[in-house]
Amino acid sequence: MNPLVIWRIVAAVGALLGIGGAAYGVDQHQKRKQEQAANRARLQQIEAELALKEQQLTSLHALLGDKNEQVRLLAAEVVRLRNAASELRRSA
Repeated sequence: MNPLVIWRIVAAVGALLGIGGAAYGVDQHQKRKQEQAANRARLQQIEAELALKEQQLTSLHALLGDKNEQVRLLAAEVVRLRNAASELRRSA
């Protein structure tokens, strides 16, 4: 076979692999940006919920003290939300 034909085939295969790799990289970059945006939105939602629960906890704690079951449950929910928010901050 002619060496010129072989080099053209090798060059064409290399070009196709390069184009495929670039397209794959762009697709993965777009997916990562979408995931980051979704994580930021979820983090904002959790932080808003956390602020509301902390206000409720402060109010109920002042009225009822630590012995009330509702106050203990709300305190556990606040801890859970803080943990979820900190996990999302680390991953974002």
